Amino acid sequence: MNRFWKYMLVVLLAFLPGCVAEDLYEQTQMYEAADVHVELSTKAVADADLSESKSIKDIWLFQFGGTSDAAKLLGSPVYIDYSSDPVDGTDNTRYVSLITSSSEVSTVVAVANTHDPQKMWSVATLGLMKQAAASVSASDDNWNQESKDLVMSGFAQDIVKADGQLKIDFQINVAKVVFDLTNTSASGMTLRTVSLCNAASQSRYAQSLVPVGGLQTEYVDYAEEPAVSGSTYYWYVPRNDMGNTKVRVFATNAEGVAYHYELPVDRNGVKAGHVYNMSLTLEEPGNPDMDETVIIYGEQSLDNANCFIVCPYPEGGLIEGVTTQRRFSFPITQVNRYWDEVKHDASRKITPSTQWTAEVLWQDVDGLVSLVTTSGKGLNQRVVFSVKNGTYGNAVIALKVNGAILWSWHIWATDYNPDQEVVKQDKKYSYNVPGGYLHRYAGSFWEPSANGYDAYVATYRDKFIMDRGLGAMVTGGCGLFYQWGRKDPFTKTPTDIINDKISMELSVLSPMKYANGDHNWCTVGFSFNQWNSPYPTEEKSIFDPCPAGWKVPDQYVWDNFKKGETILSSSRGLDWTVGGVNGLRYWPLGIVMQEPVLYMPGFLLNGVFNNVYVRVWSCASVDGWAGYSISGSSTGYTQFKQSDRKDGNQVRCVKE
Repeated sequence: MNRFWKYMLVVLLAFLPGCVAEDLYEQTQMYEAADVHVELSTKAVADADLSESKSIKDIWLFQFGGTSDAAKLLGSPVYIDYSSDPVDGTDNTRYVSLITSSSEVSTVVAVANTHDPQKMWSVATLGLMKQAAASVSASDDNWNQESKDLVMSGFAQDIVKADGQLKIDFQINVAKVVFDLTNTSASGMTLRTVSLCNAASQSRYAQSLVPVGGLQTEYVDYAEEPAVSGSTYYWYVPRNDMGNTKVRVFATNAEGVAYHYELPVDRNGVKAGHVYNMSLTLEEPGNPDMDETVIIYGEQSLDNANCFIVCPYPEGGLIEGVTTQRRFSFPITQVNRYWDEVKHDASRKITPSTQWTAEVLWQDVDGLVSLVTTSGKGLNQRVVFSVKNGTYGNAVIALKVNGAILWSWHIWATDYNPDQEVVKQDKKYSYNVPGGYLHRYAGSFWEPSANGYDAYVATYRDKFIMDRGLGAMVTGGCGLFYQWGRKDPFTKTPTDIINDKISMELSVLSPMKYANGDHNWCTVGFSFNQWNSPYPTEEKSIFDPCPAGWKVPDQYVWDNFKKGETILSSSRGLDWTVGGVNGLRYWPLGIVMQEPVLYMPGFLLNGVFNNVYVRVWSCASVDGWAGYSISGSSTGYTQFKQSDRKDGNQVRCVKE
C-alpha cells in the first residue's frame, strides 16, 4: 500500500492539478503507477465533416478499474496541457502516467479541449463518467469561439501495462447545422425569426461511451435570431438520438397570419461530428395539408374528439405584426355519430341541406373564446374559433339546429402539451413536456407480468397518463368535473342543478344540466360502456370526454396505489400533506421523484364543491348506479371506490 501512494504522488506532481477523487478502487494494492505509451489518435476526427480546428490542446484523463458502470476511479482525474505542442494527427504519441496491472482490464477515458484545468469532476465510477455533462442553452455553449476548438472525447478498454501502448480514438462531441434561408417576392411572406429547436440540453463529456439511445435528456430551443433572406445560419448542437431537433422559421403573410416552417435536422438523430446542410426557399406560403413542415397559426385543424387542447399563443410568443388571436377549427361529425349511428334519429341528423348555428355556451375567462364561424350548412363545414393570445381557461361550444343543442365540445386553452412525444425509459416514471409532465405508474397494469392478467393489459405498455385533471391549468390540479358517462364538463359551481334524473338523450341536448338523481343521473338509455369500454383493447366511446389520442383510464391504472391501504406519512408510497398543502401524492414503487404525482382534492357532491376528498373516475361501471373511482383523503385511500354516477369527479386522461 505504501508503494502505491508513492507512485500516486508521482502522478499528482507530474501534471497540472485536478480534482482528487474521493473514492479509490478497492483493489488498489494490485496496481502500480508507470509511464504508458498512449497514442492520441485524431483519425476519427479527421474523418468527420466539421472544418473547425481538430487539434487537441489539452486533455482530462480518467482511469477506471474495470469496464462496468460500477468500475471505480483509479487515482485522480489528471489534466494535461498540450497547448504549446498540440496533438494534430502528425505527432500524436505521448507518455502518460497510468496505474498498471498484470491482469485487470481498465477503462481509460480522455476528454479534450475543455480548456479548464480547474474543473471539478464528480466521476467516482465509470457510470458517473458517462453521465457527466455540460449544460447547453445556446449554440455558443458547445464550442470555444475564440480558439475554434471543439470538445472531443475518446476511450480505451484494455490491460494497462508498464511501457505498454494504448490507443485512444477521439470523436467530436457536437454536430454543426448549416441553414440557408431565401424568401422570394412571390411568396408574399414577411420573415420574422429563425431558431434551432429541441436541441439536447446537455453535452456528455464521454458520449462516445454511451450507446445509441442512451442520451435521452431534456431539450432546449436556442435563442431566436432575425430571419433575413439570403443569410446562412450556423448552430452547434450536442448529439441527440431522438431525431426531434429541427430548424424553425417564423413568418407572416400580408394579413398578419403566423406561419411556422419546421424542418427536421435528421429524423434518425443528430450524430456528433457531422455537418447537416439545410435550406429553405419560400416561393409561396405553403399548404399544411400537403406539407407537414408548414404550420399555419391562422387556423389550426383539430382532430375529431369531444375535447380540444389548444395553446393560446404561437410558439415563441407574440411577434410584432402577428394576429393576437389564434384560430382553430374542428369537425362536427360527432353530431351524426350520435344521432344517426347510435340513436338512429333521422330528425336530428345533419344532412347536406341542414342549416346550423354555433354558440359559446360558457367560458370561465371573459373573452377567452370567440367564434369565427357562427353558422353553417351540412356536415362538412368546420366550426372555426379563436382563442385570446396568452389567455388560459376552459369553454364549451355548442352546435344548434332550430335552437336545439345537438352536440357540444370542450375547449381547453393551456400551454400544457401532453402530445409531445417522449420515449419510455426503464424505471423512469416522470417525463417533462411543455407546461408540465407525463407520468407512468408502477404495478401490473404498466409493467410486464407473468400471469394471465398481463395479456389483458398488454395495450398499456409504454403508455402515459396526464399530470393533471382534465381542464386544469397546473400540475396536479383538479380541472373540471364530470358525471360518470357524460362527455360535458362542469365547473365548481354548476348553474343548472335539478334534483332528478335525465335521459341520455337529454344529457346531450342539455349539456349544462347537472342531474342530481338518486345515485344515478340517468333514467334510460344508459350503457355499462357509456364511456370507453373497461377493456383497453376496445375503442373509446363517443361519450369519452378526453382529447384525441386520450381516454378515461381503466380502474387498474391505479393498481399499485393500494400498496398500503392507508396514507403513509413518509417520502415513499402515498402521502397526504406535504409542505402544508393537502393532496394525494404518489411515488411509484417507492421511488422518491423530484416531483411526485399529485392529485388535488375536489369533487361535486349533489352539485356542491367538496375539497376534502380526491375523487377521480375510471371508465369502469358497476351495478346500475355506480362507477369505479379512486378516492383519497387525510384518513385513507380506496382504490376501487364505488361512486354515485351523479357525483362530479375529476378525470385524468391516459394515452390510448
